Amino acid sequence: MRKYALLSILLLGIVFLSGCINQPPATKGGKGLAISSFAPDFAEIRSGEPVTLSALITNAGEGDATGVKAQLFGLNMGAAGEGKEWTLKTGSSTLTTQLLRKADPSLNLQGENYEFSWTVVSPGTLRVDNTYTANLRVYYKYKTYSTSILHFVSYDYIKSLPTDQFNAEKAKAGVAQSTSSTAPVSVKISGGNRPFIAYSDDASAPDTFSVQIDITNVDSGNAFIASAYPTGFSSDNLHKVNVNIDTNLDLNCANTLSSAKSGQITMTKGQSKTIFCTATVQKNALDNARDYTVNVELDYGYYLDASTKVTVLKKEGPITGGTGGTGGQTGTNTPSLTLSSNLLTPKIRESITLSGDLTYGNVPLASKNVKLTIGTTTQTVATNQNGHYEAYYTVASVAEFNVKAEFAGDSNYAKATSSEITIKPLAVTAYYPYCKITESGTDTYVLPSTKMTIFYKSGVISSFKVSAVPDSSSNVISKLSKVSFPATTSDGKDVTSSQDGTSFSHTYAIRPESTYSNYGTATFSYVGGESGTCTFGVLMDKDKPATTFTEQQLSETKYRIALDCNDGSGSGCTKIYYCAAATGASCTPAAAAAGSTVTFDYTCTGKCDVKFYSIDNVNNREDTKTETFGV
Repeated sequence: MRKYALLSILLLGIVFLSGCINQPPATKGGKGLAISSFAPDFAEIRSGEPVTLSALITNAGEGDATGVKAQLFGLNMGAAGEGKEWTLKTGSSTLTTQLLRKADPSLNLQGENYEFSWTVVSPGTLRVDNTYTANLRVYYKYKTYSTSILHFVSYDYIKSLPTDQFNAEKAKAGVAQSTSSTAPVSVKISGGNRPFIAYSDDASAPDTFSVQIDITNVDSGNAFIASAYPTGFSSDNLHKVNVNIDTNLDLNCANTLSSAKSGQITMTKGQSKTIFCTATVQKNALDNARDYTVNVELDYGYYLDASTKVTVLKKEGPITGGTGGTGGQTGTNTPSLTLSSNLLTPKIRESITLSGDLTYGNVPLASKNVKLTIGTTTQTVATNQNGHYEAYYTVASVAEFNVKAEFAGDSNYAKATSSEITIKPLAVTAYYPYCKITESGTDTYVLPSTKMTIFYKSGVISSFKVSAVPDSSSNVISKLSKVSFPATTSDGKDVTSSQDGTSFSHTYAIRPESTYSNYGTATFSYVGGESGTCTFGVLMDKDKPATTFTEQQLSETKYRIALDCNDGSGSGCTKIYYCAAATGASCTPAAAAAGSTVTFDYTCTGKCDVKFYSIDNVNNREDTKTETFGV
């Protein structure tokens, strides 16, 4: 998840049901990327339970960070079935995001941040409590920029000046100004002991001066040569930085670098390195005094480390099943399973909420499947991190039915069954009347007091029918009022209606040139029965949907791509068209995914592109976008 932070205040209050509150470590880094936090969602878990480790990474420097990767290690971890002590539930231990942008003070935006997370399952057969250390390493590529002004003067010029001006000019001869961007590796330029004053008697003869460029690791991690990224690095490229110098000054740094103005340096003990250079000037080129600009660019990779701890409590009771929560017989630890309904006497077509909790003692059991038997149907839902589950069921008839919840058990916990509850729907005479809206051949049922919106696109003819529908032969509709929409044009015919030969069905037509947006309410009733209202609106949708792209690196060449469509307050996304290919290759978005989101995996060697666009329910089409991923 990537975002710009407009405010730097984060209020975090989490009550951990199975242990004490876990305090995240202090920020690591901060000159480039910073590990703002790295912590588990629970500080204590029971043997065999999952835990999610999350790391928030923030760009605190003055350059863009590219190729950002976060690697989780330190736990004896593998995929399910590999027999490792810890199990990685999904994905890879190494995750990536391509870019974290620097701050933009002109817009009052801080640097981008991104949250990486991993869900792992703890060892399933612990006989004693154990505390584990999880380690995090964050890699990224970065650049440092430095600009310095070197001021040279001719001795013949300053010796002709009055004493006070002579002393002032002599004091200025040297590095007049030096700045370096905020980054994990800094640059500082200085002169030698000799001021930058040309003394040569021959105006055309060169004079030489000593210039030093100090490269310093000012953050808490280590630099390495970015060309070795992302496949890893050895001691051969650790603590190394590429240096490029741009200046109109005759500057030669070949004694330290591989050429006069560029090369690679190795920082001593990973901390610092001085580049020794010689500046050559001619007195007649100074025109008494002259400033030279020296720009230094450092190009490198950098990594930071952080760690956190998770305490795994021992298994209570004998262990008779498999390990790690997969397969085998069920355990002997019997949990508690509850069940309740928000309504016990619902009306027809009314939705009820069935919910409960799965716990063992005071420990919530997360990510466990609970099967609900609802009359003759079943639903399966998973518990959340608090052991809570919820399911929804729409009542279809007046027949009574029973509901119960069951947990089948696993290698750690025995089977559990809730108490049974009985749902008694109200009789036919208590049905709510309702209306049916038909648009483009699709029926949508709208209950009383619920708004239904009819979207249309300007320039396209659209119509819809509103009907009051009887529930049975004994509940006959007696009346459906016609909605009069307020006019927005001179002839008052933005939305017109006609009766379909009955007193309870009307067709409404929206004229193509309309820009109408409003809601109306129809009232309908049964003969000798209840009455109700049906509220619906006619809204123009003229805005294109917008689709966002995110990626997750699953392996060295495999990526998981997610496209999410957002139509704001419009008619809603209906399809996403997309294609993927190597960068430079041609592809046309053709694959269509219904709805507002699509996720797919793609194997990419090097750089690849995803092209995509979305359409909404009135066929507003987004412009085609292209996003690049890979390394």
